[in-house]
Amino acid sequence: MILSYFVAKSGVTAIHPDQVDETTGKNLVVQGLNLLSKEQLQLFLTSIVTNFTSFAPLGLLLVTILGAGLAEKSGYMETVMKTTVTKVPKKLLTGTIIFVGIITNAVVDAGFSANLMVSMLDILVAGFTIPAAQIVNSNYTGTPAMNWYFLIISTFILVVLGTFVTEKYLAPRFEGTDFVAADNDVDSEITPL
Repeated sequence: MILSYFVAKSGVTAIHPDQVDETTGKNLVVQGLNLLSKEQLQLFLTSIVTNFTSFAPLGLLLVTILGAGLAEKSGYMETVMKTTVTKVPKKLLTGTIIFVGIITNAVVDAGFSANLMVSMLDILVAGFTIPAAQIVNSNYTGTPAMNWYFLIISTFILVVLGTFVTEKYLAPRFEGTDFVAADNDVDSEITPL
């Protein structure tokens, strides 16, 4: 907002690449706008709720956070992790832990990263990238799955590289170290319902 004040004062303009003035047939010229002016501050404050609630990825984000919180607090996530890890052969343990870590980012805000399925992060990113691409080309269409093949390949590359680096360089540094698990009063045995 502070930068917009200086841009407006200096008279910066730009040619809009996709909008043409009907009277002249030339591309529209966009001028810098002072967001700290009285009119712009009033517009910002009166439309803040609408801007917030009309942002499509927000609904998915809130529902996913509620679901992830419920799964975590009910013990479901811990049980799934323990069940998965205890049934894996020791030779595949490092890769499995890395793989599970990558897959579980689908339900948390771990950043924009690899996965085998389209996650809320992909939907969130699409909410930014599709409108940004439409500034340049108003006919552009995209979906949250537009990077899916890249994400799948990235998942397997990360598992292989993460396992290699861990087993080759990190794990040998801890040989001979005696780790004692912290007792956190959680029953380590998983029982059926």
